[in-house]
Amino acid sequence: MKNMYEYVNVRVPSVVKDDIDFMYKEIEKTGIKIRKADLYREAVKYFKNKELYRNLINK
Repeated sequence: MKNMYEYVNVRVPSVVKDDIDFMYKEIEKTGIKIRKADLYREAVKYFKNKELYRNLINK
């Protein structure tokens, strides 16, 4: 699939990448330290259940 982005062996659509980058910046503002790779893995699990992203991820 085109528009895929890979980060530490986690492949996500670039749409998801943009959302995760935004979430990561917001989380950092609160002072919580989180590895971006962990955020990607959890987000992919979450987004697979959402209709909006299901078709993008399962291709």
